[in-house]
Amino acid sequence: MPRNSFTSSSDGTVAHKLPLGLIGAIVLTLLTHVWILNSESFWRFFQLRAVAARDDNVRLEADFRLMPPAEADPARVFLVGSSQTREGIDVGMLNERLGGGGVKLYNLGISGAQGLDMLMLAPRLIEHRPAAMVWVPSIHTFYFSYDTSKIKMVFDPVLTPGWVRHHELARLWRERDTLIEAYLGLAFPIYRYRDQMARISLAWMQQVAFHGPQPLEPQSLYKFKPGQMRDERYFARYGKVKDMFKSDEWTQWHQESFLDFARLVSEAGIRLIVIDAPIHPMTRNTYDHQRIDKELHDLLRENAERIGYSYYSADQLPPFEEAEYADFLHLNVNGRNRLTGIIADILEREGFGSPKGESNQDPAAKLVTRQTGS
Repeated sequence: MPRNSFTSSSDGTVAHKLPLGLIGAIVLTLLTHVWILNSESFWRFFQLRAVAARDDNVRLEADFRLMPPAEADPARVFLVGSSQTREGIDVGMLNERLGGGGVKLYNLGISGAQGLDMLMLAPRLIEHRPAAMVWVPSIHTFYFSYDTSKIKMVFDPVLTPGWVRHHELARLWRERDTLIEAYLGLAFPIYRYRDQMARISLAWMQQVAFHGPQPLEPQSLYKFKPGQMRDERYFARYGKVKDMFKSDEWTQWHQESFLDFARLVSEAGIRLIVIDAPIHPMTRNTYDHQRIDKELHDLLRENAERIGYSYYSADQLPPFEEAEYADFLHLNVNGRNRLTGIIADILEREGFGSPKGESNQDPAAKLVTRQTGS
């Protein structure tokens, strides 16, 4: 074989039997990857075309990459958590109400985010140096079984000590493919989001093919349409399910992850505000609510002062009507508007934003006190 088909050492011996064409292809691929990662138009496309729930992860990545430097946006506030954050808070309404003081809010909620996911997201969130984060956790955050395949989409090495601590060697070996793919995705974001990117691109190409080029309008953050709510049969059926939420092998790890997340955020000098997520009244029929509600409330309340975050519990918030829910865990547009107003009140109380107008909440919805570990 010709000598120039291989890379060789200075003494003429073959060092690595790799064809130069293959080496060139690898280098070109890496350079293209780097260029794509730094392309604003590339990420803007996926930010605008991501569909709520289905494509939350790639939208979050685009949000991070397109966010202005912290110096240009010093009073930014991140709304973080699961789809209850994404669906339940109107970030446009918050920015309209609080933006007079230079505050800029970002809704960074992603579907299914639990305690472990939030810990893995902590380094990225902290890297962008918000002034505050608002997390709206619920029963699902801590008391629902964890799908380990989700790790691939949000993985960060901060999870590794806990992963080793909570798993036997046999379990680690069984999950090796997930871990390998998680580390690959960490190094190559295009690989991590390949399925979501392919789906978004295909949908756009089909739209162009059938309707011609269209302006890139942003997709809604909300999966549920205005006024949408499940019918009575849905609530009757799922209201009879027992142990939908319960303590299992993941619960302690989710709780530890929350505490680690809170410590990392507080140590970075970022204000953390934790607010109990509203849940449909019938949801409490699906788990041992007296024990679990107390356990969760105690966890959040007792660590607030010790770690240094603000905690607003469910009993400090006005009750939501059944008609304000889209399903067991998510608010519809009516509930979203009310929760958004409540969060605006909380942020004003915490010192964020000069209101542009009067509160849209009735007096009964005003918060009475800030709850810490006392």
